[in-house]
Amino acid sequence: MERAKEDRLEALKAQGKNIYSISRLNSLNQCAYSAYITYVLGDRGDNNVWAALGSIMHDTLQNIIDNGTSTDSLIESLQDGIDNLDISGIDFPKDRNGGDSIRDNWVANMTEFCTHFIPPNGEFKTEQLVIYKVSEDDYIQGYIDLLRIDGEGKVSVFDWKTSSQFKGDHLIEAGRQLVLYAQALEQAGYEINELAWVMLKYCVVSWKQKNGKIKEKICEWRNYVAQIRPYLLKPPVAVDIDEFKLDALVDEAVEKNSLDGLPAELRDQFEVKQYVRYYDYTPEVIEETLSYVTDQIQSFKDRGKDEKNYPPKDVEKDSYFCSSLCGHNKKCPYYKDYCSTFINNNKKEEEDLF
Repeated sequence: MERAKEDRLEALKAQGKNIYSISRLNSLNQCAYSAYITYVLGDRGDNNVWAALGSIMHDTLQNIIDNGTSTDSLIESLQDGIDNLDISGIDFPKDRNGGDSIRDNWVANMTEFCTHFIPPNGEFKTEQLVIYKVSEDDYIQGYIDLLRIDGEGKVSVFDWKTSSQFKGDHLIEAGRQLVLYAQALEQAGYEINELAWVMLKYCVVSWKQKNGKIKEKICEWRNYVAQIRPYLLKPPVAVDIDEFKLDALVDEAVEKNSLDGLPAELRDQFEVKQYVRYYDYTPEVIEETLSYVTDQIQSFKDRGKDEKNYPPKDVEKDSYFCSSLCGHNKKCPYYKDYCSTFINNNKKEEEDLF
């Protein structure tokens, strides 16, 4: 959905204030030359497959929550989006063997998510603009996917994510966005209850063990039954089913990726829910985020508008970003040179064979 002009942002622009986004700040780390084209020259580039499909899922979920649209629209929007990308020639990246497993797995995960999606309970607002004041001259804007009003001035922030799990440094990088949302809300007078991502690719399967403790397993939607197969064959509460029949029932459940066909005495021992990953909002992550923001803003100011201050990334070391994530790869001279060299080297190797 195209965002309407916001009066608060327009007022800040009229005052000559600098307005950043977390995407703009992160762009320097991804590729400074790409940041130059996007934010200095104002060329947004082409959409990549992940951004395009992510937007489709976000927009449809917003429609469901805001307008009560049927959840069936998720499947329809997903399929329409994939068809439109095919028509537009926007491709998923190939796997290391040149196959379509990346596409197939992503589509399977999102299809299962759409099939199982249940709108959240409670009072929610979607696409809420927040503005964080860094200094008298510098501000950061962002849009919260899902804001829950918990009462008494408390709020919880949720962000839809169609990506894979966050690990290591990537977790810190992703967490900065949530922290900035929370900081902006606190400046506006709210108290933060929870910060979390709704990870669309994953579900959580839980069951009560024999010792009474709850065990949870995070699974990809596309094959979650296969991932809990050992626990189905040896459930916490024994079931009165012949071993061979149980094997056959579980194998069928794995093939269909559904627990629905299992006997109630077995099926009801397991609960399947959407995976919501919570992020700890601590003084340490707040300090790290605000320090990062200050440094990145200063870096943009120091670089100015001179192209030479925005060197490209090492394409050879991170060609995946250039080929699949960067919206400027069709025009980027550095990526073109890399591709030409790569093609010429391959031709030379072929010629050397004969």
